[in-house]
Amino acid sequence: MTVAEMLEATGLARSSFYNSYSTKEALVVKAIERYSEMNLAALREVLAGPSFRDIVNSLLARVIDDNHEGRGCLLLDTAVEGSTGQAAVGRVVQEGIARKVQAIAERVVQAQRDGEVDPAAEPLHVATSVCTMLAGLRTFTKAGLPRKWLRGAARQTADALFPPGAKRPAQQRGRLERRR
Repeated sequence: MTVAEMLEATGLARSSFYNSYSTKEALVVKAIERYSEMNLAALREVLAGPSFRDIVNSLLARVIDDNHEGRGCLLLDTAVEGSTGQAAVGRVVQEGIARKVQAIAERVVQAQRDGEVDPAAEPLHVATSVCTMLAGLRTFTKAGLPRKWLRGAARQTADALFPPGAKRPAQQRGRLERRR
C-alpha cells in the first residue's frame, strides 16, 4: 500500500501523516509494535491459567475457531509476506515473536515444576514448538483447510508435548480433547 492509498483510505492530509510518521515504514513499525504489545498482554492472561496442557489446548483451539476473525496474525502475516525486508520492520517482527516465545517458555518452566512437562525439555524449544504450531494452524486456517484436520493435528501436537504419566489437571479437559 502506498502512502497516497493510506491517506485516501484514512482521510488524513499528507502533512498530518508526515507530522506523525516520517515514512510509511515508521507507521508500519508503530502498528506492529502496538499489535505486539496488545497480543502479548492477551497471551499473558491466557498463560496465567492453572494447567499448561489446558493453556496449549485453548491456544490451539482459538486459532482454529477464531484466528482473529479470519485476519490471522499481523506478525506472522508480515513475516510470510516478506515485508521484513525493511530492517526496522524485520526487527519489530522478530522482537514481537521472541517476546511471545519467551512468555510461553516462562510458563513451561512452571509446568515442568508442576510435573506437566518433561523436566529435561528445553523451555525455549517447547515454547518455539507451540508457537510454530500456532503459526501453522493460522496459515492453514486462513487457507481454508478443514477444521477436522486442523483439530486432529492440534491434538497430535498437544499430546506430543506431554510425556506419558504427566500430571493431568483435575479441572475440566481442554476444548480440543472434548471434541474427539
